[in-house]
Amino acid sequence: HDIAYFDDHILHSNQTFSIQSGLTQNLNLENYEINSYELLLISPDSILWSYNWGSPVVFRHKPKTGALLSQTLIPQLLGGGIEGNTFYLQKSNQHVWLCTKGKGAFEFNLKGDLLNHYSTAPNSPAVLPDIDVYGIAETPNGDLWFALGTGLFQLNAKTQQTKLFQTRPESEGANLIYTLT
Repeated sequence: HDIAYFDDHILHSNQTFSIQSGLTQNLNLENYEINSYELLLISPDSILWSYNWGSPVVFRHKPKTGALLSQTLIPQLLGGGIEGNTFYLQKSNQHVWLCTKGKGAFEFNLKGDLLNHYSTAPNSPAVLPDIDVYGIAETPNGDLWFALGTGLFQLNAKTQQTKLFQTRPESEGANLIYTLT
């Protein structure tokens, strides 16, 4: 397989980006395809973050060499693939987020440690009204906004209070927010 790498946020490869991680045995991932990455992000420390649709693992690589730095198993994703929508870098604290359709959002530090899982579960750091998370954006004051299948969701950075905004709350499926910029 060809190794693609990023230099100044530019992908250098004329081949499909793929890295053989060799992690199948120690993570028991023989049922997961782990060599075709769907989502990519370059963090401020110049590390390539990748996630393969259907895999329960987030990988971190050195971009120029393709060397694997870490793999984070996400227990909530075991037993079936989910659709990963996007990675997002939270500028205020340098955390990386994986937004998913069907499993909520996952927050990581730059070392790749899973910090939090945001979902509809009562023990979630902020209980989301929907587990279809299509994107996240941060305001200058640190508030997080989540693009959900049921509308736009705000998490206040200071108070941790939440609020759901919908254009037509009476119409199921009419409040989808697919992207934030």
